[in-house]
Amino acid sequence: MTLKDDFKSEVESNKIKKEDTYLIVNGEAIDGDSKERHFKLISYLPDEISRHGEEILKPILDEVGYSLYTQGTPAHVGKSANLEESMVRSIGDKYKVIRDERRNTNLWNWFYGDIGGVLYDIKHECSVGKLPWTFENIINRDRYRLEQYHRDNSVRMPNIILRSMFISFIQNKKKFI
Repeated sequence: MTLKDDFKSEVESNKIKKEDTYLIVNGEAIDGDSKERHFKLISYLPDEISRHGEEILKPILDEVGYSLYTQGTPAHVGKSANLEESMVRSIGDKYKVIRDERRNTNLWNWFYGDIGGVLYDIKHECSVGKLPWTFENIINRDRYRLEQYHRDNSVRMPNIILRSMFISFIQNKKKFI
């Protein structure tokens, strides 16, 4: 069974309408390695990389009502996320994409909003720094910072928080690596 078949059977068995389904791609849907360090890429041509990403997502895009995309790591998708933006712009011509109207783009740097009555906080990367009382557990460190941010800015704490990457240093006896 493919991911598409699994998703489709789940939607049908629960009688979920297509317009009530969402695909969330939390960064790095495609990879172009803007630092040119890899030889493993299928292509170095931006248009081709973008087209491949869209073709891979197409089967699931055909089944969902909406899709939402966040920007991946700049080292992979370009400093201005140009690779992902190109792909998502093309997808937005054919499918319903939740746009960042404030920045006039289909690609979110950070999404904080309501989807189907659920408040989401979605960002690809999270630099977690080094708070001494949370150093050993980066998940608790991020939770603490998010709670602090929402409290200090008097905004509601989200129901679901999605992060794909945590950037931190691991301490060994002599140095941070």
